[in-house]
Amino acid sequence: MASPTVTGADSIRQLIVTGQLAPGQRLPPERSLASQLHLSRSSVREAIRELVALNILITRRGAGTYVTQLRPNDLFAPLHFALQLEPASLLHLFELRRMLEPVAAALAAARLDEGAIAELQRLSAAIQGEQLVGDRGAKLLVETDERIHDLIMDAGRFEKQSLFG
Repeated sequence: MASPTVTGADSIRQLIVTGQLAPGQRLPPERSLASQLHLSRSSVREAIRELVALNILITRRGAGTYVTQLRPNDLFAPLHFALQLEPASLLHLFELRRMLEPVAAALAAARLDEGAIAELQRLSAAIQGEQLVGDRGAKLLVETDERIHDLIMDAGRFEKQSLFG
């Protein structure tokens, strides 16, 4: 089976994920970036266009191309737009999540340390019996869900950078 082809956008994302390019940092000139990534300048330009469309990079005329602040609201904007165009896609996302999460949780459970177990118990207790209605309830549920997923990612030793690949 052939290995997947790494694109210019993948290479630039990798620079961001590894911290070689930080939020707000200006990218090197196209010629330098092309040389560094062993790509043609046209491939670098295409990669930049792709990452600008995903709100990962921003191009300022006359000033260069910068990594955005990588705020979740900005990064999820293209997905939000796609879901507005095709609302049924949200169901597909939840179906995918239902398939992947049990496997990730099982792997993480085998690797949880006592601190992570205590934190999961605390999170579970915090939402049990809560009235999860209205803005406050929704916010609590989302924050708890995010923290649980962070613990699963950490315990499962999943590479967070793989989310970009």
